[in-house]
Amino acid sequence: MRPEAEIDFTPGTVNGAILFDTDAAGYESFSAQVFGTFVGTITFEQSVDRVTWQAVSGMNATATGTANPLITTATAPGIYVFPVLARFVRARVTAFTSGSINGRAYMRNAVFMPIQAQWIQGSVTQNIAAPAALPTELRASATATGATSTRVNAAAGVNATVLKATAGNVFDIILFNASATPKFMRFYNKATAPITTDVPLMTMVLAPGVITRIAPVVPIRFAAGISYNITGALPDNDATAVAAQDVTGLVNWA
Repeated sequence: MRPEAEIDFTPGTVNGAILFDTDAAGYESFSAQVFGTFVGTITFEQSVDRVTWQAVSGMNATATGTANPLITTATAPGIYVFPVLARFVRARVTAFTSGSINGRAYMRNAVFMPIQAQWIQGSVTQNIAAPAALPTELRASATATGATSTRVNAAAGVNATVLKATAGNVFDIILFNASATPKFMRFYNKATAPITTDVPLMTMVLAPGVITRIAPVVPIRFAAGISYNITGALPDNDATAVAAQDVTGLVNWA
């Protein structure tokens, strides 16, 4: 592993200009912040021998909206993130009309993580793609228009809640425990609000003052329905009430 490093672009003012070209050995990913006023296209490429170059897919980290597709080029200012898959990486001007393309690359030790969803607190619909390779029962309800993102905001009590009264999938769970003691959120495979005699499908242990996230590669399947509760102790039959706003966060489901 190498120390993370920054590389200033060589300003691009002609077609074919190399903005940066570096040995990426020891890095897992890189980001590039593009700025300046220009009309043109930047292509991000990688090579094992610095002779044959191939465009490699990454993402626009500053994109907003319900979709954030993979990209190999940039035509506007922004921050773009790519995995390191070969020894050498570079950015090259592949079309140029006017202006000056400036920026800075940042070589990172962190593994590249695709942005699967743009989310905000509240109950909104967002885009969570259902990979075609998944079994039908795991992707049938995650349509191209997206899944539902529902805010979690604990009330005083055990918070027995039904997210979905029919079969569904959970794609992503992000929770923050704002209290000074552990809290426990249980998910149940049932279409009605859970009671103390129910056995949860899974229990999330929420450490105090910590954001906890579960983002499985394969969605968690609930054949009967999706429900949950939030309490103050670990046992499956616990009924220890939590205080209002002890736990807040988001569940992406369909």
